[in-house]
Formats: sequence, C-alpha cells, structure tokens
Amino acid sequence: MTDRTSAQHHQPSLAALAAELPGLRPHLESVAAVHATAAASLNAEGGDPTVHGDNRLLARHLGHYLAAVEIAHAHDGGNGVEAVLDVGSGTGAFSAWMAAKLDAALSLADHDPDVLAAAQLATGAVAVHRDVAKAPASPLVTAMEVLEHIRPQDQPGFCRAVVGAVAPGGLLVLSTPDESLYPGGWSGYAPHVGCVTAEQLESLLREAGAQDVRVWRLLGGPYDTAPTRRVMEAVGNRAWTLLGRVAPAAPAALERRRGGGSMPTLEAEGLQDVRVVPAQDGAGGSLVAVVRVPA
Repeated sequence: MTDRTSAQHHQPSLAALAAELPGLRPHLESVAAVHATAAASLNAEGGDPTVHGDNRLLARHLGHYLAAVEIAHAHDGGNGVEAVLDVGSGTGAFSAWMAAKLDAALSLADHDPDVLAAAQLATGAVAVHRDVAKAPASPLVTAMEVLEHIRPQDQPGFCRAVVGAVAPGGLLVLSTPDESLYPGGWSGYAPHVGCVTAEQLESLLREAGAQDVRVWRLLGGPYDTAPTRRVMEAVGNRAWTLLGRVAPAAPAALERRRGGGSMPTLEAEGLQDVRVVPAQDGAGGSLVAVVRVPA
C-alpha cells in the first residue's frame, strides 16, 4: 500500500485529539436523549460512550475514527467521501462525528435491532442494515472495535462481509485491540471473545479476499496500559464476570452505585502523544488495518 493511504498519516498528539473531543459532544447528547426514552437501546457490549465516564476509552475510540477520517482524506486527495458505512456502529455517536467530518452520507450496520433503531433516530443515518452482506457497497467502510466481539469461528465470514462491502477504489479501516500483553493474552473483558494478534488480523483479511492490506499499531496515551494495570484489569474483569454468573443482578447494582452512566467529561488532562508504527514494531495498544480495494 502506498504511503498516501497509510496510517502514518494519522500521527496526532493527544492534544490534537483532545481538540476534537468537544465536537463529539453534540453527537453524545443526541444519543443520550434517545436513551432517555428508549432504555432498551443501550449498547451492552462496551461501545456506547454515553454509559461510561472513562476519558481514556473515549479518546481511544475517537482516535480510531479520527484515523479513518485522516486516512480517507489522504486517499481521496481531499476531494471528499460521498458515503461511509460503519459496521458495528452501536449507538452511532462516533459514526455521526466521522460522517460530519467527512461530509459523507452515513449508513450503519449492527446486529442488535434495538441499538440500530436508536442509532438511526439519534444520528439521522440514511440507512441501517442488520446484514452487512446486503448493504450497498460504500467507498469507505469502517469496523471499529468489532472483531474482538466475534467468535473466532465466525471471524472469517465477518471479514469477507466487510471487505465485500467496499466499493471499487474504496477503503476499509478496521480497528481492534491487541490484548496479547495481558495475562493469558486476554484482558478478561467478557464481551471480547475473539481477540487477535496483528498477524492473525492480516491473515483474516487476506483470506477474505483483500490483497492490499497494511496493519498499523497505535501506541501512547490512552493506548498504553502499564503492566500492573494489565494484571489488575485481567483479574478484575474475570472476577466481575464470575460475580455476574453467581449473582446476575449484582453487577448492574454496583454499576449504579458507582455512578455508571454519567456523561464523559471530554477532558484531556494527563493524555500523552499517540504514536503510529507498523504492527510488527511493537506490542499492545490498538491495531488499525487499512485495506484498499482496486478500482
């Protein structure tokens, strides 16, 4: 892949990333307003920015979408992208922010019909899809933090679907965390049932028919987790899952007591520079795969 469409174009500092956070607030508020009248629309798989107040997670997820915006601009020479399909969009706050930055028509795809309906209402998406394979081809397809939620036996089919959803001459930008540095190669977060390494990610995409694939790694700032924190997260997440099995009502009750569901503060204190390196030059952080489909 040429440098023109590489993730090296995504080299923001967290100061620059923080400057984008205020622009996300209208989309957060729009999604939150829908939630107030449709409680069933909450995304229980961790991708809903309105149900956690962790600014590190917010910045990390926004960084993936910012990468897609910058890579798309580099690919099209600033001429603009007519449409974007965000696969696994959840409630769509990040999707709507990305579409606004690209001045592109937004389509969404998600497996949860309640979440998808709420996302369309909150974002004004022109179309929504339960089945990616049936969605019209799009010049830009994104799938952010989705692959790790898919069982390994289902990942080849998912990758074929997202690669096939890209229009000729278009791009696929896909992100997923690299949890290989955690004990046992897994953070213990229960919805992450299909974590992959950089090599596995590239292999999945090539086996899905992608020929022009580059995998990059985002490190620094919210993408870094100290060794002690990785151990604590792995133990805590496993304990949380066990608690939910033993006492199903307990996790929700504890979440309410600790103030879960508060809107993020959108502050940038303590955030450091983000680095983008070829995937083989590091470990941990987030993986960003860029696939270019021939015209």
